[in-house]
Amino acid sequence: MTFSPSPHAERAPWWSLSLLPNRYPALHGVRALAIVSVVQHHVTDWFRAWRILPDTPATRLSHGLWFGMDLFFILSGFLIGSMILGAQREGALRFGRFYLRRAFRIFPAYYVVLSLLAFGLPALLGITLSAEQRAGLWAEYLYLTNYLPWAGRAVMPYAWSLAVEEHFYLLVPLLLAGLARVRSRALQLGSLTLLWASGFALRLAVFALHGPRTRDAMVATFYIQSHFRYDILIAGVWLAVVEHHHAAALDAAIARPAVRRGLLALSAAAFGLLFYYPLQAQHPAFNLFCWGALTSLGYVPLILVLLHARTAWVAALGWSGFRRWATLGYGIYLVHVPLIALVTVPWAGAAMLRGSLNFGGAWCLALGLGLALSTALAWVLHVAVEKPAMALRDRLTAP
Repeated sequence: MTFSPSPHAERAPWWSLSLLPNRYPALHGVRALAIVSVVQHHVTDWFRAWRILPDTPATRLSHGLWFGMDLFFILSGFLIGSMILGAQREGALRFGRFYLRRAFRIFPAYYVVLSLLAFGLPALLGITLSAEQRAGLWAEYLYLTNYLPWAGRAVMPYAWSLAVEEHFYLLVPLLLAGLARVRSRALQLGSLTLLWASGFALRLAVFALHGPRTRDAMVATFYIQSHFRYDILIAGVWLAVVEHHHAAALDAAIARPAVRRGLLALSAAAFGLLFYYPLQAQHPAFNLFCWGALTSLGYVPLILVLLHARTAWVAALGWSGFRRWATLGYGIYLVHVPLIALVTVPWAGAAMLRGSLNFGGAWCLALGLGLALSTALAWVLHVAVEKPAMALRDRLTAP
């Protein structure tokens, strides 16, 4: 998603946000929910790392909410796809300009945080990077974290998802440029559907021929590597193409309660399967279906409803506060794991071990404090790094 400079940007106070465009208001609320989902999942992960995670239905539910990251992926596919399709329609798509604008939007904050974690934080805490971390740092700077053999022990291991998105940004303009040469809209959507389905087929074929078989090894291969994870992003592009060409027809269809209920029922069924733990534990290959294919079947109908339904709960997701928080979402993602690992979980865990809090209270404290500190630090990153970079980008890429 790009930032649209305000005509009065030069008068805006330095501390203000360069807000995300507001074309799809309900999606801001969805992005806010995705932020909470990802942060709470990592809070639970770090309680587990500190060996103070009880096995309860609540903790299993928390850890089962892993698919907030897939929501970010499908939204990226949809929003970037929509942006490129709009530029194509206006005859304004230039590959160099697209890549330059993406670079100025993504690189500065990422490199600042990665450099602080690799050099500033170790110097401050008096620690040294491991041999593996030093050896793989070049790959992290090149957005190849998800292909490191020890990706889970990288300086910024959670940046695997940023690498997936970056690789997607490199290829999606070429994909949509190729589709634009296909005159039949049905053939365009059919081609995207086949490409989406090939993601699960590829994961399944490699699993059947070569493995790996253990869940940890499957995660390190099929879950984080870009060439196994493209289907959820392609689902977002599919949504963008449908929305671009058939928005009026979708408005009319989704205005009918029966259609809305059917789409929401399909979404609920997909998410219900994602929560059916015995199926995932007893049949490892089912995870390959979950990681992209099943999440697509859950999110696509839900997003269609959010884009076209005129209901109170959809309107509530368009609240302006969600837009402001979603603007900081990238920065929150960049900083939340170090804050959780070094500050909020140790502090809350210590209170729990002293008997000041039970586990539920400690978990809520770690989550609330993690979200608050991450938001504050993301705002600093936004005004100190992102806004200047975007201002320079707008000058360099002005028509």
